[in-house]
Amino acid sequence: MEPDTLYRTAIRPTPRRYTVVVWSAGRLARHLAAAVGEHPGLDLLAVRTDPHPGAGPAAHSEDTTALRTAQDVLTLAPDCVLYMPRVFDADTVCRMLMAGINVITTRSDLHHPDSMERTLCARLESACWAGRASLHSTGVGPGFVTELMPITIGAGLRRIDTVTIEEYTDLTHSDPAAPVPDIADFGTRCPSHLDPRALIRFQQSFGPSLRLVADGLGLGIDTIEVSGDYAVAARPTETNCGPISAGTVGAYRLSLVGSHAAVPRVVYRATWYRVPDLDPAWPLEHNGWRATLAGEGGPVDIIVRTPALDRSPTGLSPAQHAARTIPALCTAPPGIRTSLDLPPSAVTTG
Repeated sequence: MEPDTLYRTAIRPTPRRYTVVVWSAGRLARHLAAAVGEHPGLDLLAVRTDPHPGAGPAAHSEDTTALRTAQDVLTLAPDCVLYMPRVFDADTVCRMLMAGINVITTRSDLHHPDSMERTLCARLESACWAGRASLHSTGVGPGFVTELMPITIGAGLRRIDTVTIEEYTDLTHSDPAAPVPDIADFGTRCPSHLDPRALIRFQQSFGPSLRLVADGLGLGIDTIEVSGDYAVAARPTETNCGPISAGTVGAYRLSLVGSHAAVPRVVYRATWYRVPDLDPAWPLEHNGWRATLAGEGGPVDIIVRTPALDRSPTGLSPAQHAARTIPALCTAPPGIRTSLDLPPSAVTTG
């Protein structure tokens, strides 16, 4: 064997193949099945669709099996289950982990085990060690843009003082049937306040991920505060979803600020807008994220653009990210594994 061939073999050993079951609902199940099927190191065994009323069917190939019960999944004994149903069932997840099946999910509090509810965390950890399996929660946001992206671009800074991540969702040309955040009651007269339940959901979804990135970058935040505001349309505007009158809600913005000793260190801000001309005039960008890291050697600024999710399936996808994480998770030590424990993985699929 030539020396160059020996070198390439040493750093890129031939990986084994991993068997996978998709357990999800509707559109996400289809994307997950496709992502697994396209991955050169994965074999899709079966798809189990969420039986929740209204859940769409999952598309699966001829050589996969439709599963009806959790026991069906256990009987197949896959290496990994992409477990993303509408409701996270801890009993079912523990059964899979104790049977030695690795699990990838999108449950947001699992992003930062240290801030999880202690009883649930201990139960999941115990199940992992009993079956010598691992559990990981991922996604695009929270997940890729709130963890892997800032940690990766922060590697070139000698010292990091603050991390700011801004999400923009451009709904100016969205399909009327496209899902929008439940806080976004566009075209109405200005509410006296934002629904506190929406603020709580936003904090629950992104707070654990921000704590994780703060740990990874050594920022050590001790509090996270959530807030929200809105801007109105500066002029009457016709949209695909109907007219937006001047003076009615044209955009919403939710913010999370993680601080240490009352000094902001990590900020996540999400802006959804139906019209571009706003009062006050917020800075707006197209669909995607902007991450800015300030500190010694910085600032470092990176922008990620993605197509509108209601018009294109080619944007950043939690399905692709989850599928490409499977080989690393299957070889990880037992336990709840975060983005700090697993190497980033990207595979060319065709």
